[in-house]
Amino acid sequence: MPALPRRLKIALAAFGAGLVAVAGSAAVAAGDNEEPLFLSCGGHLETQNEVADEASVVWKLGCSGPVRSFAIVTNRPVDSFSPEIDAYGVDGAPLEFRCEGEIPAHGFRCVAKQPARLAYAQGSLTVPTEPCGKTPLRVAIVAAGADGQVGQPRRLVGPDCPRAQAAKRAVPTRKTRSTKGRRAR
Repeated sequence: MPALPRRLKIALAAFGAGLVAVAGSAAVAAGDNEEPLFLSCGGHLETQNEVADEASVVWKLGCSGPVRSFAIVTNRPVDSFSPEIDAYGVDGAPLEFRCEGEIPAHGFRCVAKQPARLAYAQGSLTVPTEPCGKTPLRVAIVAAGADGQVGQPRRLVGPDCPRAQAAKRAVPTRKTRSTKGRRAR
């Protein structure tokens, strides 16, 4: 497939941004009582103290519409995860989700007893090595709505890994002054 000209790429990006803006404004215009056009979820990760040779990570997320189920997908194998999670609807009522999957695997799924608008959910998972190691842990969520519509995969933010301090390079200094531009006496 030939490469697209730069102008065409810019035009396609602008068109895509216009579609997102229209869809976003339509979702806002729908108000709180109506469901959004697109199911969207997001959240973040927090590292916990290491236990033995495993590292525990807490994930927290929320979604814009009614959720039937969601999957947590990772770039590294998961050794364990919480089968029952803390989840609450937009009205503050607790929701019942049950998580299941094979171990070890690169993720698992959580299914709701009843589809509900998920305001907040929290659970944990463990990976065999430090989440901030050579290959940092990356986690994404893919949610399915009450109508069966599957949302776009969204990467969860974090974990907050300290960045390696760049070694300061020694800058050579001149011990003698340059005589360039000076008149000899």
